[in-house]
Amino acid sequence: MKTVGVYIHYPFCIKKCPYCDFTSFVYSKNEEERYIKYITKEIQLKAKSEIVDTIYFGGGTPSLMSLKALDSIFESIYKHYKVKKDVEITIEVNPGTIDKEKLGFWKDIGINRISVGVQSFIDEELLILGRIHTVSDTLRTFILLREYGFDNINLDLIYSIPFQNPNNFYKSLDFALSLNPEHISIYNLIIEEGTLFYEKYIKGEFTLPDNDVEANMFMYAMNLLEEVGFIHYEISNFARNINLRCRHNLKYWNQEEYHGYGVSAYSFANHIRYGNYKNLFVYYEKINNDELPIENIEILNDETYPKDYLFVKLRLMEGVSEKEFFERFGKNISDYIPNLSLFMKEGLIKRKKDRICLTKKGVLLANEIFRDIL
Repeated sequence: MKTVGVYIHYPFCIKKCPYCDFTSFVYSKNEEERYIKYITKEIQLKAKSEIVDTIYFGGGTPSLMSLKALDSIFESIYKHYKVKKDVEITIEVNPGTIDKEKLGFWKDIGINRISVGVQSFIDEELLILGRIHTVSDTLRTFILLREYGFDNINLDLIYSIPFQNPNNFYKSLDFALSLNPEHISIYNLIIEEGTLFYEKYIKGEFTLPDNDVEANMFMYAMNLLEEVGFIHYEISNFARNINLRCRHNLKYWNQEEYHGYGVSAYSFANHIRYGNYKNLFVYYEKINNDELPIENIEILNDETYPKDYLFVKLRLMEGVSEKEFFERFGKNISDYIPNLSLFMKEGLIKRKKDRICLTKKGVLLANEIFRDIL
């Protein structure tokens, strides 16, 4: 039977990071209480007793959430959906925002996957990134998670940080591996318009590693993680084994159905991708009027649906089956990647049996390939 994923956006943080362009606000207990009432009502308005096999709490900083708030959301999900016994439930954690009471509650309520926003194991880099935690905080958080029996932990790392020495990224990666996590995600820092970093970058207040240095850092990471046994299954994601891949995020990359709740959350169903309002008070107003708080809608048609499918599926290292693509859309992959032959000649894309996949070099230049599709 068809299963769906549920995403809950918790938008509150202690402090907004200068590079972050996600919808987030400074934490307040009163605003959290108000927000949870609206998000549970949104679930009531939209959910249709479907079967859920993944739940993901993203943010913001979901690990700030009060036990009462989390309990209310779970109660609403279980009331309006049919939740599978083997459901994967992920919560994003910022180091230094958990305690023993919280972890005990998380275990009891069924959270079984943790994603820790480490970003760097170099204190000077954490300061540059505007993070409120230190390396010591990260270490204490990780040890506490293990003490409470969490055995599926992801560590997020960022590279191409302002003024970054590549050796510091390699040290962070070695430190992460020394903790023996089940999963590692690695993202290059992107300077997003509207952030404090964007303003500083435009003013020339900092420099970033150049493209070659950035590419070398990620190539080093890919090779090292492969050497120590990690599976590189998506451009930015590595798992200890196939069963430790993030099942929720695989829904995004396999173009499967998911329902997003909360301000700025996205959903995908029946060839339609739609996003909630980013303005918190418009979000409240819509739900107050018993309306779904949808700000934008993208309806995938006969032309855009195959392109969208290729765009998300090619992020997976297993690539796209040419046979399955033709059966699904009645056209060849080459009809949607004009420069496919050139990309293969240049070693950016390869064929594995009937599958079209990115090479390691292709991963480094993935945006060029995606632009060719779109």
